[in-house]
Amino acid sequence: MSIKEKVKTALGFGQSDYVKVDDKNRFYYMLQQMQANRWRITAIVLGLFTLIIVGINAGVFWVLLSEKTGKKCY
Repeated sequence: MSIKEKVKTALGFGQSDYVKVDDKNRFYYMLQQMQANRWRITAIVLGLFTLIIVGINAGVFWVLLSEKTGKKCY
């Protein structure tokens, strides 16, 4: 198994197989799949939010540092 396949299965992006489910358990199976997708989406959104905040802070500190040293960095 290559690294790319390991990462895909760890994150849950691999090919999902069709699973035969009893009629009375279909809703619960669907609910579990939806919850798994919900956690993935939440992780992606929080990761992007963190990157945006880090970028804003880096930009502010870059400007403050350039003003303090007297150099124009932009």
